[in-house]
Amino acid sequence: NSGGNIKKADLIQRLQNALSEFSNFEKFKVFLSNVRGISVKDLSLSMNWKEVDLLSLIEKIDKFSEKENNYAVFFFDEAQYLKYYGTKGGNDLLSLFSYMYDNSKFIKIIISGSEIGLLHDFLNVDDYKSPLYGRYIREISLNPFDKSTSISFLEKGFDEIKVKIDRENIQRAVEVLDGIPGYLVEFGNRYAQFKDLDMAIKSTFQGLSGMIEGEIKELERKSPRYVQTLAYISNGINTWSGLKNAFFAKGDTISDSRLYEILKNLEKMTWIKQERTGEKYEIIDNVLKEILKSGDE
Repeated sequence: NSGGNIKKADLIQRLQNALSEFSNFEKFKVFLSNVRGISVKDLSLSMNWKEVDLLSLIEKIDKFSEKENNYAVFFFDEAQYLKYYGTKGGNDLLSLFSYMYDNSKFIKIIISGSEIGLLHDFLNVDDYKSPLYGRYIREISLNPFDKSTSISFLEKGFDEIKVKIDRENIQRAVEVLDGIPGYLVEFGNRYAQFKDLDMAIKSTFQGLSGMIEGEIKELERKSPRYVQTLAYISNGINTWSGLKNAFFAKGDTISDSRLYEILKNLEKMTWIKQERTGEKYEIIDNVLKEILKSGDE
């Protein structure tokens, strides 16, 4: 959740939950006996967020992983929101990541995010002021599938679950949903349930709409202009001058610098992209595009 700060207590609670569910906890708890702020009793673990020594805990996890000849993996999903950790824009966490990178041979950190531009801004590995400056990061980009890959993906999926579907129906679903893997999986599940293309597509849209509408509301809290810009683009007002004129026509005398900032941020959040010519903008997500269009009707 990007609303408000993420507190240390939140982080420690998540860490406590993860360690408590660790399948090898019986063996691991021996390593925690002398860590400040951690209490272990039988198979229960309690962490005092005010007192816990995170660096000492990291060292214990690393030593245990080395003893087991295995890696411990710290996974942070939607990590662009970690910039809301603490009062320093997430820099405390970046410093912790840097320490783990430099000192923990048996710990791996996996960071994922759907808003790749904001995630890059947060990690900021190319800025010498960043705690992660100079650290090698292996990046894997999961872009939407192209049309042929999307069709192949669905065909193989239906083969695996032994559901028959005409290739024409798969092609139609791909044209509507585009190549976002999560959407294709959702459609596959719905089609397996209904065995009817129109019902599966409609049900998929209904399921995704709630999620996307929640994201739109969160975006609107940042600035109503973000959502208004998306609505304009979804309805074909997709050039710089067209957007500027549309805002002016509604009595919003938006400045060039503010419009630039809005468009750049929407790109970083992967809501929109520029066409190859650089003159027009387009909505990346077909489902979002339909929601925005229906909202204007």
